[in-house]
Amino acid sequence: MNGTTYTPKLAADVADGKRFLSAIKSAPEDKLVLASAIAEAFINGMITQERLAAPSAGEGLQQDTGQASA
Repeated sequence: MNGTTYTPKLAADVADGKRFLSAIKSAPEDKLVLASAIAEAFINGMITQERLAAPSAGEGLQQDTGQASA
């Protein structure tokens, strides 16, 4: 699998991706724009959640806003 370590989390992510793709494919063609926008918003939310949960996320926010760290 192109150098990727196969883990249970990866297997679950792949299964989720397959279910998601199936749901997108089942949407009527005239609703695909809406389904695509919802999918993009969801994915962006998940990426943001991971970034906020990262240990260094708070430090990065303080540096970006110019606030002094405590």
